[in-house]
Amino acid sequence: MAITIGSDPEFLVTLRDTNDVLGAREFLSYGGEIGCDGHATTGELRPPCAETPIAHTDIISRSLAGLEHKLRHHLRERGLSRENYTIIGGSGFNTNPVGGHIHFGMESSSDFVRALDCYLALPIMFLEDVERSSYRRRRGGAYGKLGAYERKRYGFEYRPLPSWLTARRFTAASLCIAHMIADAAYKDVLPPPIDFPSDSFYACDKGALYPFLDRVYAGWRSMPRWAEYSTYISVIPQEIKLKRDWKENWDLIRRWDLPTSDDDLLRMWQDNVNSRRVKDTGCGPVADAEVPEQDFPVDEVVYNPSEDDLLYNGNDTGCREIARIVFRRLGTNADVYIYGLNANREVSIAYYSGALPENVRQNYTYTRRAFGAALNHTRAIGFSPVMRSEPGRCAQIAIDYIEMNGWG
Repeated sequence: MAITIGSDPEFLVTLRDTNDVLGAREFLSYGGEIGCDGHATTGELRPPCAETPIAHTDIISRSLAGLEHKLRHHLRERGLSRENYTIIGGSGFNTNPVGGHIHFGMESSSDFVRALDCYLALPIMFLEDVERSSYRRRRGGAYGKLGAYERKRYGFEYRPLPSWLTARRFTAASLCIAHMIADAAYKDVLPPPIDFPSDSFYACDKGALYPFLDRVYAGWRSMPRWAEYSTYISVIPQEIKLKRDWKENWDLIRRWDLPTSDDDLLRMWQDNVNSRRVKDTGCGPVADAEVPEQDFPVDEVVYNPSEDDLLYNGNDTGCREIARIVFRRLGTNADVYIYGLNANREVSIAYYSGALPENVRQNYTYTRRAFGAALNHTRAIGFSPVMRSEPGRCAQIAIDYIEMNGWG
């Protein structure tokens, strides 16, 4: 079985001289592959998952190209220099902690999560800035705590890690360890847990935890995928031996070997967006979806979760943002229909009038004509009105399309 791996790593943009944070909300939307997290200052990548950690690293690289392109555009419009700003990962700082959640396309278990604590979170801690790491774990609530995870429809999300975006090599190493542990869990050959003191972990007391590293390395070598991933993983023991951290205050973009020109950055990011018309930000299946050609009354829609695609969710708050972007592009004469299934699997259509952009009407029993109008309007503005998405998620592929074409 191919175990998919995904992620949603966070980042901050700071002013180089003062460390003041440029709020991600100032230049990113809440939806999309590159967007805001729940905190207005924190940005987040939501790259599609992959079947290997290196493939997922490559996807993240293209997402970072999109982030750099967006930031340059925002600063240039305001007469500001990119050289005065830094994009950082790691633990964040002050009241702005960041993390690097990893998504697994398989079921969780207590042994699996404990192995991630012992063989992933523990060695990664040795790369972190001591002060920032201990603050993140003290103030981050459940995030940053050992054993923190959440079940998802695709599997589960592991939450204790800092944002390993600090450099490509650290990203690849972190994802390779994670995938290696997942493979061992699936094959039921996990190494034994390591009983290290959690208080020392939360305090980022590297001296107290150093004696446990030999057991970490022995556990790595016992896992079936070690030979395949060891070249990527070896950077972590090398840096630990040299007593070097991963330089959280350095601009991570400079450490990913990205293109330097705006056009090349845009093309690199477009490779991500264009590689799929439909995407899932977790680890679920990704597939193209066909636009239904026929008009039909809503009460004839039958949803089969094993065969059918979900439509855009008209209840999502992100729909209002999409509508506003379309109005800016097409003018106030436009009408926008964004439609989909609500939480009860009923069809809903959110209707936005260009004359009254704040006005939203939703109705679960639209006529055949109105439903056909929704298809025609979404086709007219250039993106497919059908995607795989869970109820409660905004139409992220639409945001990607709109921003990539310069509408936002």
